[in-house]
Amino acid sequence: MPHKKVLIVDDEKLVRWALAQKCVEYGYQSIEAADGEEALRTLQNESPDAILLDVHLPGQSGIEVLEKLKQSGDTRTVIMMTADPQLEDVKAALRLGAYDFVSKPINY
Repeated sequence: MPHKKVLIVDDEKLVRWALAQKCVEYGYQSIEAADGEEALRTLQNESPDAILLDVHLPGQSGIEVLEKLKQSGDTRTVIMMTADPQLEDVKAALRLGAYDFVSKPINY
C-alpha cells in the first residue's frame, strides 16, 4: 500500500528537514519546496494528500499560494504554519479554506 504524501513548503531548510523526519516517523512520504513558486510547480507533478504551508515565503506568500490552490479547485488539506502569527493572516487563511493554522516551532 502506498504511503500518503505531504508537501512541506518552508523557506527554512532545517524546518523542512525536521518536518520531513516527523512525516517519515508517522508513516508519511514527504516532498519539499522552499518557496511558493516551487510548491506550485511541484504540485503539477506530484499528488500529495496534504500540504504544510508556511505563511512567510520569499516571492509569493503562503496566503497567495493557498488562494491560487483554492481558485484552481484544489481540495487537498492545507495546514498553514508561521513563527509570527498575525490575526489577519489567520483569518485570511481560514477564510480561503485552510484546514488549520499552527505556530512554529511546532511541538511534535
